[in-house]
Amino acid sequence: MPDSNPPFPHILEHSSNTLIIALSPTEIGKVMLPNHLQFVDANTGEPVDFLNEQPTFEDEVAALIYANSINDLMPKFIRKDRWQTTEGKEHDMLVMERLYPLPIHHFDHAIRNEMMQQFEAKLKELHENHFVHGDLMRPTNFYTRGDQEWMFKNIVQTEEGLRLIDAGFGKILTRANIELFVHTQFREQAEVGYFKEYYLG
Repeated sequence: MPDSNPPFPHILEHSSNTLIIALSPTEIGKVMLPNHLQFVDANTGEPVDFLNEQPTFEDEVAALIYANSINDLMPKFIRKDRWQTTEGKEHDMLVMERLYPLPIHHFDHAIRNEMMQQFEAKLKELHENHFVHGDLMRPTNFYTRGDQEWMFKNIVQTEEGLRLIDAGFGKILTRANIELFVHTQFREQAEVGYFKEYYLG
């Protein structure tokens, strides 16, 4: 539900690498900040090196616009903007549709089962149109390993159904990235199964 008479803009989340800002009842801004965290794979415990695939602002904008052209699984891109921090530093800001998350197990099992089917169908449609999200099941660090709520934070429960946020690691198939794309698609298909167990369990 929308906030009751909120002061806009206001910060919703400030992590080590991301600033999320409520700009209005319908718009949210995302600012990417420098990040030096070390992550590990949730299944193997091995370090995950993101040095060669750190998402850029323009990468995320392009991925979100492309995903929007296929279906509504991801938030709608609205515009590119700028944000100034309290320290006076300016950053690029991605402005998109604001979602209002509910607890992941908010609905009863029958409704969740239907929403899961819709989610799987829309994700399959993205894959068939040469787009992968790339961060469906987030890698973990020492403090978040085994925390399924954290690992699947990019899958959001809303009143209308499951939505997918954070297009930063999204990939659009090209000749140059075909090997990485196929690897990511297979991994993502397995991760949907892990999420399904958590969501419907």
